[in-house]
Amino acid sequence: RDKDIIAGKIREAKSLAKPRRITLTSCVSALPESLVFTKVIELPKMTEKEITKAMPFQISHAFPISQEEAYFDWSLLGPGPKPDTLEALVVAAPKTLVEDFVYIVEHSGSELTALETKPASLTRLFAKKGMKGGMIIVDIGAIVTGIDIIADGNLHLTATVEVGGEQLKTDLSGLSTIADEVKNLVKYYVNRLQERTEFSTVALCGGGSNLKGVPETLSKLLKISVSVGKPAIAIPNYNPTFATALGLALRGE
Repeated sequence: RDKDIIAGKIREAKSLAKPRRITLTSCVSALPESLVFTKVIELPKMTEKEITKAMPFQISHAFPISQEEAYFDWSLLGPGPKPDTLEALVVAAPKTLVEDFVYIVEHSGSELTALETKPASLTRLFAKKGMKGGMIIVDIGAIVTGIDIIADGNLHLTATVEVGGEQLKTDLSGLSTIADEVKNLVKYYVNRLQERTEFSTVALCGGGSNLKGVPETLSKLLKISVSVGKPAIAIPNYNPTFATALGLALRGE
C-alpha cells in the first residue's frame, strides 16, 4: 500500500549510511514466506530437459494458484522416497507481490538482480557446504515466525506461525505454538521419506531470537538444543536480526 514511502526510506537509508554513503545499485531481495507457496513434489526419474517440459503440468496440479496469477521456479533436490523418482522444490509467488517488490527496488534507485524467498536465503547462510544430516531454522520476526527444515544442505519444507517477537516480548507462551509446528514439520518430513534424519539442533534467527528466555524455553519444549544460529562463514559482530539480508548478500559467492 505504501510502496513509494518504502522506496523513499531505502533511498534515505543509503544516503545516510555510515561510514560512507551506499552507492551500489545492484540489489537482491527476499519475498516473505507467508505470502509464497513452497512445496516439494515427486517426479518420475527423467532427464533435466524432460523435467523442464513436464514441470508446468506438475505445477498446475500442485498449487492453489494458476500459472496466469503467479511466477514459478524450481530446483532439483535429488532422489525421491520411492525407487526411480526425483524430488524438486517448487516455489510459486503471486505476480502482484513480485511486481510490488520490483517497483519498490526500481524506485529506490537500485536494480533488482535476483528475487528469492527468505528460507532460501537462510539456508545459504546457515547450511555449510557438504553438510550432512538435518537442521531446523526458526526465524522469529516481529509478527510471524518462519520454520524451515533443511536436510543435507537443502531446503525441504517451510511453514509460518502467526506468533512473533512483538507477542513474545510480553508472553513467551506463544513459543508452544512454534514448538508444535516444528514437531509437526519434522514428523511429516520423516514419515514422507521413511528415513530417520536426525534433527538435534535448532538455529534461531530474526529479531525475536534476541529476546531473553526464548532459546531456553523453546529448548525445554522441543527437548533438543536451541541457540542463536551461527552462520556457515565468519561474520564479525553478527546480529541475527539481519540473517536474511546476510544470506541474500552471499548469493553467488
